[in-house]
Amino acid sequence: MPKDKYGDRDRYASDALRNIFPKNWKFKSPRDSDSGSEVCQDWIIEILDENSEWTGAEFSIQNKTGLKVRKKHISIPLSVDCLIYLLDKVTRPVLIHGYDIETNKSYWTWLSDWDGLVNRKKWKHQKKVSIQIPKQKLLTLEAVNEIRELVLERHSKHTIRQKYDLENKLNPDFQLTSPIFKNNMVYSTVQPKHPKASINITMDQSNHK
Repeated sequence: MPKDKYGDRDRYASDALRNIFPKNWKFKSPRDSDSGSEVCQDWIIEILDENSEWTGAEFSIQNKTGLKVRKKHISIPLSVDCLIYLLDKVTRPVLIHGYDIETNKSYWTWLSDWDGLVNRKKWKHQKKVSIQIPKQKLLTLEAVNEIRELVLERHSKHTIRQKYDLENKLNPDFQLTSPIFKNNMVYSTVQPKHPKASINITMDQSNHK
């Protein structure tokens, strides 16, 4: 298997994703339509449900093949420019996919789970950082189910927050406080915007997933 061309490496990594993700998940190119370039994202994946209906729930993929395999983890280099862009600009969950060409194994982690995030002041002036993924974090069918559940839940919460924000803009009398998600319920308080709209009712909404 040739390894001297980065384009080939990325293709192998992408093929590995297509082989493990459900066939109806949509791979969307993040490339700019004018320049053809992509910024730190190899794919945007939209999850379709069991009836192949579009859900709107998406996550981003950053493929990495230039990894180092250690005894207990793999180490993946990532430019700080990309890291800052993915953290500060991309609102979708970002999945780091480390693909080992030699063994045909895929490792994964959410960028938000990287333990180095707490040391931003330390690495923000560096050119690169190293993201470590435990070897047990293999991209398996069980992991795919975990990915699906997290992305759908996050999308559902984001949708509910958007609905609350819209209601607050349109309703001249009442305002909903930011929703709190607990035990598959959504809690919020209705507050009056002016003295004539005196009401303070705790509302909840079930089945937000």
